[in-house]
Amino acid sequence: MDTITTTTGKGIIAWSLIANEITGVLFDLRWMLIACAFFIYLDFHFGSAESRRRHKQAVKEGNDTLAKMYEFHLSRAIRRTFNKAIDYITWLIAFALIGMAICEPWGVCSHVVTSALGVLVACAVEIWSAAGHFCYLKGINVKLPRLSWKSAFVFVGRLAASFARTKDVDMGNAIDETLTNTLNEEKKEGGDG
Repeated sequence: MDTITTTTGKGIIAWSLIANEITGVLFDLRWMLIACAFFIYLDFHFGSAESRRRHKQAVKEGNDTLAKMYEFHLSRAIRRTFNKAIDYITWLIAFALIGMAICEPWGVCSHVVTSALGVLVACAVEIWSAAGHFCYLKGINVKLPRLSWKSAFVFVGRLAASFARTKDVDMGNAIDETLTNTLNEEKKEGGDG
Protein backbone atom coordinates (compact mmCIF):
# COMPACT_ATOMS: atom_id res chain seq x y z
CA MET A 1 0.00 0.00 0.00
CA ASP A 2 2.86 2.38 0.77
CA THR A 3 4.33 1.79 -2.69
CA ILE A 4 1.10 2.87 -4.39
CA THR A 5 0.86 5.98 -2.21
CA THR A 6 4.52 6.89 -2.83
CA THR A 7 4.26 6.32 -6.59
CA THR A 8 1.03 8.29 -6.83
CA GLY A 9 2.51 11.10 -4.76
CA LYS A 10 5.60 11.29 -6.98
CA GLY A 11 3.38 11.37 -10.07
CA ILE A 12 1.24 14.15 -8.64
CA ILE A 13 4.33 16.18 -7.71
CA ALA A 14 5.85 15.66 -11.18
CA TRP A 15 2.65 16.66 -12.94
CA SER A 16 2.18 19.68 -10.68
CA LEU A 17 5.69 20.87 -11.59
CA ILE A 18 4.96 20.45 -15.30
CA ALA A 19 1.56 22.09 -14.87
CA ASN A 20 3.27 25.03 -13.17
CA GLU A 21 5.69 25.38 -16.11
CA ILE A 22 2.84 25.09 -18.63
CA THR A 23 0.81 27.70 -16.77
CA GLY A 24 3.83 30.01 -16.90
CA VAL A 25 4.21 29.44 -20.63
CA LEU A 26 0.50 30.04 -21.20
CA PHE A 27 0.75 33.27 -19.24
CA ASP A 28 3.85 34.39 -21.16
CA LEU A 29 2.07 33.77 -24.46
CA ARG A 30 -1.37 35.09 -23.51
CA TRP A 31 -1.37 37.50 -26.48
CA MET A 32 -0.56 34.68 -28.86
CA LEU A 33 -3.44 32.69 -27.39
CA ILE A 34 -5.75 35.67 -27.86
CA ALA A 35 -4.58 35.96 -31.48
CA CYS A 36 -5.17 32.24 -31.96
CA ALA A 37 -8.67 32.56 -30.48
CA PHE A 38 -9.38 35.50 -32.80
CA PHE A 39 -8.28 33.55 -35.88
CA ILE A 40 -10.28 30.49 -34.80
CA TYR A 41 -13.34 32.74 -34.45
CA LEU A 42 -12.62 34.31 -37.84
CA ASP A 43 -12.41 30.89 -39.48
CA PHE A 44 -15.61 29.80 -37.69
CA HIS A 45 -17.45 32.93 -38.82
CA PHE A 46 -16.42 32.78 -42.48
CA GLY A 47 -16.63 28.97 -42.62
CA SER A 48 -20.18 28.86 -41.30
CA ALA A 49 -21.20 31.66 -43.67
CA GLU A 50 -19.67 29.76 -46.60
CA SER A 51 -21.44 26.57 -45.52
CA ARG A 52 -24.80 28.35 -45.37
CA ARG A 53 -24.26 29.94 -48.79
CA ARG A 54 -23.21 26.63 -50.38
CA HIS A 55 -26.24 24.93 -48.79
CA LYS A 56 -28.63 27.55 -50.23
CA GLN A 57 -27.02 27.21 -53.65
CA ALA A 58 -27.30 23.41 -53.55
CA VAL A 59 -30.97 23.59 -52.51
CA LYS A 60 -31.65 26.09 -55.30
CA GLU A 61 -30.00 23.74 -57.83
CA GLY A 62 -31.88 20.74 -56.42
CA ASN A 63 -28.71 18.84 -55.52
CA ASP A 64 -29.74 16.91 -52.38
CA THR A 65 -26.30 15.36 -51.85
CA LEU A 66 -24.54 18.73 -51.71
CA ALA A 67 -27.39 20.27 -49.72
CA LYS A 68 -27.01 17.58 -47.07
CA MET A 69 -23.21 17.90 -47.11
CA TYR A 70 -23.28 21.69 -46.60
CA GLU A 71 -26.15 21.76 -44.13
CA PHE A 72 -24.99 23.76 -41.11
CA HIS A 73 -24.90 21.89 -37.80
CA LEU A 74 -24.15 24.08 -34.80
CA SER A 75 -23.00 21.15 -32.67
CA ARG A 76 -20.49 20.04 -35.33
CA ALA A 77 -19.22 23.62 -35.75
CA ILE A 78 -18.75 24.07 -32.00
CA ARG A 79 -17.05 20.68 -31.68
CA ARG A 80 -14.62 21.47 -34.50
CA THR A 81 -13.90 24.91 -33.06
CA PHE A 82 -13.10 23.51 -29.61
CA ASN A 83 -11.01 20.74 -31.16
CA LYS A 84 -8.97 23.41 -32.96
CA ALA A 85 -8.47 25.34 -29.73
CA ILE A 86 -7.29 22.19 -27.94
CA ASP A 87 -5.01 21.31 -30.86
CA TYR A 88 -3.40 24.74 -30.80
CA ILE A 89 -2.87 24.68 -27.05
CA THR A 90 -1.30 21.25 -27.52
CA TRP A 91 1.01 22.72 -30.20
CA LEU A 92 1.96 25.46 -27.76
CA ILE A 93 2.73 22.99 -24.97
CA ALA A 94 4.61 20.61 -27.28
CA PHE A 95 6.79 23.42 -28.63
CA ALA A 96 7.36 24.68 -25.07
CA LEU A 97 8.56 21.24 -24.01
CA ILE A 98 10.84 21.06 -27.07
CA GLY A 99 12.21 24.47 -26.08
CA MET A 100 12.78 23.38 -22.46
CA ALA A 101 14.29 20.03 -23.41
CA ILE A 102 16.41 20.97 -26.43
CA CYS A 103 16.65 24.67 -27.22
CA GLU A 104 17.31 26.09 -23.73
CA PRO A 105 20.01 23.56 -22.73
CA TRP A 106 21.81 24.16 -26.04
CA GLY A 107 21.42 27.91 -25.71
CA VAL A 108 19.50 28.26 -28.96
CA CYS A 109 16.45 30.12 -27.64
CA SER A 110 13.98 30.09 -24.78
CA HIS A 111 10.91 27.90 -24.52
CA VAL A 112 8.77 31.00 -24.97
CA VAL A 113 10.25 31.55 -28.44
CA THR A 114 9.67 27.93 -29.47
CA SER A 115 6.10 28.10 -28.12
CA ALA A 116 5.52 31.30 -30.08
CA LEU A 117 6.71 29.52 -33.23
CA GLY A 118 4.19 26.74 -32.62
CA VAL A 119 1.37 29.21 -32.14
CA LEU A 120 2.47 31.17 -35.23
CA VAL A 121 2.13 28.00 -37.29
CA ALA A 122 -1.37 27.51 -35.88
CA CYS A 123 -2.32 31.12 -36.65
CA ALA A 124 -0.97 30.80 -40.20
CA VAL A 125 -3.14 27.74 -40.78
CA GLU A 126 -6.21 29.58 -39.48
CA ILE A 127 -5.49 32.65 -41.60
CA TRP A 128 -5.12 30.42 -44.67
CA SER A 129 -8.41 28.69 -43.95
CA ALA A 130 -10.28 31.95 -43.22
CA ALA A 131 -8.82 33.50 -46.40
CA GLY A 132 -10.28 30.66 -48.47
CA HIS A 133 -13.73 31.17 -46.92
CA PHE A 134 -13.47 34.95 -47.33
CA CYS A 135 -12.55 34.66 -51.01
CA TYR A 136 -15.50 32.36 -51.68
CA LEU A 137 -17.92 34.69 -49.88
CA LYS A 138 -16.67 37.77 -51.74
CA GLY A 139 -16.80 36.01 -55.10
CA ILE A 140 -13.04 36.12 -55.59
CA ASN A 141 -12.22 33.12 -57.72
CA VAL A 142 -8.89 32.13 -56.22
CA LYS A 143 -8.24 28.46 -55.62
CA LEU A 144 -6.03 28.10 -52.54
CA PRO A 145 -3.26 25.58 -53.15
CA ARG A 146 -1.42 23.64 -50.49
CA LEU A 147 0.22 25.94 -47.99
CA SER A 148 3.86 26.70 -48.87
CA TRP A 149 5.92 29.86 -49.40
CA LYS A 150 5.43 29.67 -53.14
CA SER A 151 1.70 29.03 -52.85
CA ALA A 152 1.39 31.93 -50.37
CA PHE A 153 3.18 34.22 -52.87
CA VAL A 154 0.88 33.06 -55.69
CA PHE A 155 -2.21 33.50 -53.51
CA VAL A 156 -1.27 37.03 -52.44
CA GLY A 157 -0.48 37.95 -56.08
CA ARG A 158 -3.77 36.54 -57.39
CA LEU A 159 -5.66 38.21 -54.57
CA ALA A 160 -3.99 41.55 -55.35
CA ALA A 161 -4.86 41.10 -59.03
CA SER A 162 -8.50 40.32 -58.18
CA PHE A 163 -8.81 43.38 -55.95
CA ALA A 164 -7.02 45.57 -58.51
CA ARG A 165 -9.44 44.40 -61.23
CA THR A 166 -12.36 45.80 -59.21
CA LYS A 167 -10.81 49.28 -59.47
CA ASP A 168 -8.96 49.06 -62.80
CA VAL A 169 -9.20 46.04 -65.09
CA ASP A 170 -5.93 46.82 -66.88
CA MET A 171 -4.03 47.09 -63.61
CA GLY A 172 -5.43 43.76 -62.39
CA ASN A 173 -4.52 42.08 -65.68
CA ALA A 174 -1.00 43.55 -65.52
CA ILE A 175 -0.46 42.17 -62.01
CA ASP A 176 -1.80 38.78 -63.06
CA GLU A 177 0.37 38.72 -66.20
CA THR A 178 3.49 39.67 -64.22
CA LEU A 179 2.79 36.92 -61.70
CA THR A 180 2.24 34.36 -64.46
CA ASN A 181 5.45 35.38 -66.26
CA THR A 182 7.44 35.17 -63.01
CA LEU A 183 6.11 31.69 -62.30
CA ASN A 184 6.79 30.53 -65.87
CA GLU A 185 10.39 31.79 -65.64
CA GLU A 186 10.87 29.87 -62.38
CA LYS A 187 9.55 26.70 -64.03
CA LYS A 188 11.97 27.09 -66.97
CA GLU A 189 14.93 27.67 -64.63
CA GLY A 190 13.92 24.70 -62.50
CA GLY A 191 13.64 22.45 -65.58
CA ASP A 192 17.17 23.25 -66.76
CA GLY A 193 18.82 22.12 -63.51
